[in-house]
Amino acid sequence: MAEFNYTARTKDGTMQQGTLTATDRSTALTSLTGQGLTPILVKEAKAATGLSFDLFSKGGKVKLKDKVVFSRQLATMVNAGVPIVQALNILREQALSSKRMQLALQDATKHVESGGTLADALARHPDIFNNIYINMVRAGETGGILDEVL
Repeated sequence: MAEFNYTARTKDGTMQQGTLTATDRSTALTSLTGQGLTPILVKEAKAATGLSFDLFSKGGKVKLKDKVVFSRQLATMVNAGVPIVQALNILREQALSSKRMQLALQDATKHVESGGTLADALARHPDIFNNIYINMVRAGETGGILDEVL
């Protein structure tokens, strides 16, 4: 389930803003329409992680070695059939040398738990994962060969 912020027009023409919980954007739109509202804008609210964005910029840069270890270990766990959320939690606990990587993996885990893809979760951290890495993960997820791509 995710939180969605919306702006909608009521039957009498007044604008109404609010927040609702739904499984996806389409369900949120259906819910608003069912309430007699005409949706104008519906977008997913950014999940409050309790961490400010500044925390992600602290702790130095994530080393290439840490990213390589992360990729290899994730590939091994995916190949072994470990669910992605569980694998991310394990890797977050093991990323002791990089606080920044721990925070990114914590955020990625929450994103995947809420129904997002791993590629979208990693894309939320462009300072750690570049476009090539993210698109390779996306291709691996789509093709069912994530372990090979990693």
